[in-house]
Parts: sequence; structure tokens; C-alpha cells
Amino acid sequence: MTESEKKFIRLCEKIKNYVTPHKTNLNKMRIGGTHDGGYVVGDLPDYDALYSYGSNDQTTFERDFYKLFKKESYVYDHTINGITDKPDYIHFFKEGVNDYKTSSMDTIDNHIIRNGHTECKNLFGQIDIEGAEFKIFNNSIYLKNFSQLLIEFHTFAIDFMNDEDKIDGVFSKLLENFVCIHIHGNNSPLRPWLDGNLPMVFECTFVRKDLVSDIEVEPDILPKEGLDFPNDSSRPDLRLDFWHN
Repeated sequence: MTESEKKFIRLCEKIKNYVTPHKTNLNKMRIGGTHDGGYVVGDLPDYDALYSYGSNDQTTFERDFYKLFKKESYVYDHTINGITDKPDYIHFFKEGVNDYKTSSMDTIDNHIIRNGHTECKNLFGQIDIEGAEFKIFNNSIYLKNFSQLLIEFHTFAIDFMNDEDKIDGVFSKLLENFVCIHIHGNNSPLRPWLDGNLPMVFECTFVRKDLVSDIEVEPDILPKEGLDFPNDSSRPDLRLDFWHN
């Protein structure tokens, strides 16, 4: 085995350790329907607002969130001009998210400040930004304002073999105050697996640690029937059990 192959295996195992899902006292529920754009989350009673990054023009999650909690969404996406048939409870900003301010992007902290949510402790974050998720939490001081974070990770969007610092940085930052309670592999890529049992793209649900108890490694194999559904309905979902090995 070459040194490069050894490093690849080590990085994959490191990520698996970071995103091992845990069973807690919280029940799980699905928001957003049984299609791409729907996700499994922890069943918390209430939120202050939803921050949605990388929505495209698909807002089933935001609309379902409002039906359940009657709370407004703050949607950021610099790749589209607007949202079709946008309801008043969705606030759209043609702006991306980054770890520093640019002409077309700003930070999560600045968004929270601008929207008057610095004292809110029950924000929900839904993040699907094609690789930028590995850097947007750098130096954030308002990350703990989120009670729950749903993040889609895209390993193909970073220089996987040379970006170990980004991998360590994002997961160390998240796991300082959050616990991963669910993971689902995205079956849409033509090559869906990074290695034998870690998906190239995967969705992780994190809940702030002070909101959970009875934490143990997930005893079941995922996906969970009735909760998880394949992103591409024409292909089988991805079976995940790496935390049992």
C-alpha cells in the first residue's frame, strides 16, 4: 500500500469518527417531504427562525418548517435572482455565505447581527452550499445561537488529500458544542461512495449538546425506514453502518 493510499484511508476513517451518529432522548422527524430537499431532524419544540443557505429555487423545507413552527425563514443564495411564488414569511437575499465579507457574500455572524438575532438561542440552520460548508464556521461567535444545524457535506468540492486542516477545522468546531444525531448519504452522484462505506456527499444533523441527553452511538443501520428517502428516487438509497465496524 502506498503512502497516498494510507493517507486516504486515514482521512476517511477520521471523517467517519467525526460524523458517527448518536441516539439521544430526542425523537426524529422529517421536514420537507419525501424527496430531495427533505431532511431528518431532531424533534425540538420550537425555534426562533430558520437560516437557509443554498436553497436554489426549491423551498419545500422552508414552507414545511413554517407549517410546523410558524417561524420565518432567512434564505441566502447568490446563484439565483429570487424565489418563485415567495410567501411573506420567507425573506430572500441574493447573497452567499463565506467566512469573510465580499461583494456578493457575507458571514453567518453578520447575517445574525443584521437580522437582530444575536440574543436568539434557538435558530435552525439548513446548509447546502457545495463545499463552502468546510470554511464558513471559521471564527464564528454566534454558532451556539443555533439549536440545530443540518449540513450537507461535499467531499468532492475540496482538495480532499491536502485539506485535512479544513476537515479538522469544521468538525472540531461543530463537535465542540453539538452532537451528530443523524447521517444520510446522498445517492445522486454517479460515483456515490468516497470509500467502501463513506458517501461522497452526506447530510448530517447536529443538535446543541445542552438540548440532548442519553447520548449513545446509533444502534441501528441507516437509512431509517419511513424517515429517510433517496435523493434520487430512481436509485437505491445508501446503506450506512460504518460506526458498527
